[in-house]
Amino acid sequence: MRTDDSGKHLIFFDGSCGFCNQAVQRIMRLDKKRVFCFASLENRELVTHFLGSDWQENSFAVIPEFRRLSRVLTYEQAVFFVAEQLGWPWRLIGIFRIFPSRILKWVYQLIARNRYRLGGVGQCSVPSPEDRKRLIHHLKMLEVQK
Repeated sequence: MRTDDSGKHLIFFDGSCGFCNQAVQRIMRLDKKRVFCFASLENRELVTHFLGSDWQENSFAVIPEFRRLSRVLTYEQAVFFVAEQLGWPWRLIGIFRIFPSRILKWVYQLIARNRYRLGGVGQCSVPSPEDRKRLIHHLKMLEVQK
């Protein structure tokens, strides 16, 4: 079993979205402690296991401490959590919590609705071998990583 914090939080993202792929690549680069691993929302096996068979959202979700099957963060709460985990200066994004949740959710949904215009479709680069280990493709990978 792992004793460090590597890969303890799972980020689900829209794998066919260029904007989302760019965001994942940026998070991988900034995540010096390697606390995140990643899965595509197109992977029905993982979505069903972690988010449920009726999951309909399609842009971004984070499961903190996912091996314990804890809560699911979506919308602005997912963004705040990721920023906080990345540390300084990214945790400053948390100052936007002064705004009401409904406004933050509206801004998030506005960006999410336009994400294909912002980043195109399927524009992803090949990750490094180290980063490739952080991309979860099936449940058996998690058993090996523990």
